[in-house]
Amino acid sequence: MQRYFVNPSNVFDNKIIISDSDYHHITKVMRMKDGDNVICCDGTSSYKCVISQITTNEVVLEIIETLDEKRNYPLK
Repeated sequence: MQRYFVNPSNVFDNKIIISDSDYHHITKVMRMKDGDNVICCDGTSSYKCVISQITTNEVVLEIIETLDEKRNYPLK
């Protein structure tokens, strides 16, 4: 499953918004569609997510569950 690192400000209301280069990677490189699963990390937490919507400039993910991972990823 693909893993993406997101800014904590993009995580809100049980959703995550992805744009820019990760948007390009999800839509053009991986050719993911609505209903595909990914893992997102915001620096302290990891979330299993499902793609709920792909617009012309962002991917909207719905958080399915918070994963119990004991890792800290540097967010840069």
